[in-house]
Parts: sequence; C-alpha cells; structure tokens
Amino acid sequence: MGNLGLIMSEETYYGFKLAGIDRCFLAHDLQGLRRAISEIKSDRSVSLLVIEKNLVDLLSKEEQLSLEESDSPFFFIFDSKASGVVSEEISKLVKRLGISVNGI
Repeated sequence: MGNLGLIMSEETYYGFKLAGIDRCFLAHDLQGLRRAISEIKSDRSVSLLVIEKNLVDLLSKEEQLSLEESDSPFFFIFDSKASGVVSEEISKLVKRLGISVNGI
C-alpha cells in the first residue's frame, strides 16, 4: 500500500496539514517546487502525489509532461479554485489505488 503526498501553496497547505497529511510540502516558488518533487520522487512509499495547479503552471512544458506521464508516483493536479468535485476525484483515486493517508 502506498502513501499520499501533497505539494501546495501556503493558501491550501495548512488545511491539509491540519487534516493530518504527513507528506505535505509547502512550495513558494519554482525552486521550492522542484525540490519538493525531487524529495517525493525519491520516497518510494508515495504512490500518489497531488500538486496544486498554480504551482504546476510554474514548470516548463517538458517538466509538466514528465509529471503527467509518471506512474511512480502518479501525479494529480489539484485546482484549489475548483469546486468540491476535485476533492471527490482525489478520494476516488486514493481508494482505487489503495493509498494510505498517514498509515491509516
């Protein structure tokens, strides 16, 4: 069973941390985003990585394509400005992939 990882901006980071997500990274800029992606890619326990859309937009087209094509971990782009439908999509993915949230 894999784990869930998140990379978020300050606007959404603290909400996920309060929800108990351990592998939640805060990224302020492109350098921080690249560092967080690298750290999570090296953590083989993370099966699904959710990244906030406004952060993904900082990446080059090549880097975005690399994320989209990755299957270890799978990447999901989260649009914090979208409705609750996105949360439902993440929940479905977590269940389908058998991902653990904080070892639960």
